[in-house]
Amino acid sequence: MAVANERKKAGRQKNTPLEKIGPEFVNKTPQDMIDAEANANSLLIQHEQNLAVVDKTYGGDLPYDRTRLENEAQFYLRESATAMLEAGTRLIVIKEHEGHGNFTDSLERIGIGERAARKMMQAAVKFSKRPTLAVLEKSKLLELMVEDDDDLDALAEGGTLAGLKLDDVEKMSVRELKAALRKEREKRKEEADAHETLLEKKDQKINQLDREFLERSKRVKTWAGVVSEINLNLTNMSGEVIMHLSYLDTQVSQILEEMERFDLSEEESAAIVEPFASHIQTMFEYLNSLSASFNNNLSGYLRVHDTPYVSLNDLESQSDLGAAN
Repeated sequence: MAVANERKKAGRQKNTPLEKIGPEFVNKTPQDMIDAEANANSLLIQHEQNLAVVDKTYGGDLPYDRTRLENEAQFYLRESATAMLEAGTRLIVIKEHEGHGNFTDSLERIGIGERAARKMMQAAVKFSKRPTLAVLEKSKLLELMVEDDDDLDALAEGGTLAGLKLDDVEKMSVRELKAALRKEREKRKEEADAHETLLEKKDQKINQLDREFLERSKRVKTWAGVVSEINLNLTNMSGEVIMHLSYLDTQVSQILEEMERFDLSEEESAAIVEPFASHIQTMFEYLNSLSASFNNNLSGYLRVHDTPYVSLNDLESQSDLGAAN
């Protein structure tokens, strides 16, 4: 009988029961379970740190109390834009502490929808650090929420947003503010598009010049080829100059028509004519400099003609002499 008992003791030992069971632990090693627990602890610590930041930023140095915060949020919902921001700060704290599911229950008890709550929380984040803007009504703050932080900072510090100062925003209606902001956004988009187009054209021109330079560098330079290329460049450039001068000449007629149509005074007319005269003088000086450079360097190579080359200075002198006569 003793031998039988000994044989029974030497048999297969019973398995140690697992501390945790469930599908998540199937085929998992003890080390996997240790790692999973460490990860859960790390997430818990991170969550607690996040809550500490939220409590410090929006909790008003008070311990978390869901009922108190819900009641305060209900109170501030009945107040002005400042109240909306205060309600938003409380909703932020509730959401971070309760999680999405319980936060929805809190919103139901408070009596506010998720979309409206989300806007209030966004407004709280946007404007709680810009208290000078809290003087605006709630609907205007909601319109301003989509603006960049730098623009809002400028408005809050006495600058402008869309050309408007804070006093202007206060005086105008919500519809007027919305129209002004929309116009500013459209203007910025047009400017951005124009800048992008200009850059594209500049890149295209650079690429074109690079190709032309490469082609010229590969071309075997002969005397006839050099003359042809120079003449072509001169023809193109002088053609563009003449075209633009022709455009400027048409401006003379247009200025006369506008002066007559608006019945401008001498002072108002001078405000238009004097800048035009200044531009003409500048262009004349450039042309005179070009003429002088040509006279000093190239005119000696001109073949004799019945009508000799006359410089701009000579033309001007002749013109003055004819006017005097």
